[in-house]
Order: sequence, then structure tokens, then C-alpha cells
Amino acid sequence: LKHANCTEITLSVTEFDDQIVMFVKDNGKGFDHETLRGGGLGLRNMEERTRTLNGHLMIESDEDGTSIEVIIPL
Repeated sequence: LKHANCTEITLSVTEFDDQIVMFVKDNGKGFDHETLRGGGLGLRNMEERTRTLNGHLMIESDEDGTSIEVIIPL
């Protein structure tokens, strides 16, 4: 939200097959995830916290926005 310059955000949190699934999508300007790797604390914190919970983090971003899915086993 801070950097995305978006006008819409979709957020869902569900329980499925003994997992918590969180999905966030925006219609912002997107970013190059590989370029930011190691530079931004926000993304690094998300990755570390997900890993600590034995979860999986998927980030996709392009000029049409960004989507983030976090899957955490219960």
C-alpha cells in the first residue's frame, strides 16, 4: 500500500486442508521482487516469519499489481 500506488486491495484469509491461506492482491504499479531481495525489510520480514512457521510465501508482481499468497500449516 505504501509503495504500490494502488486504488484497490483484495484480502482473504481461509482455512483449507489443515492450513491457513492468506491472499493479498492489489492493482498497483508492481515491482521487481528479485531487485528488492535483500534490500527491503518488509519483504524480508514476511519471508522470515513465514519460514519460521514452516509456511510457504509466493509473490507475483508486474505492472498490473502484486499478489501475495502465504500458506501456513496448522
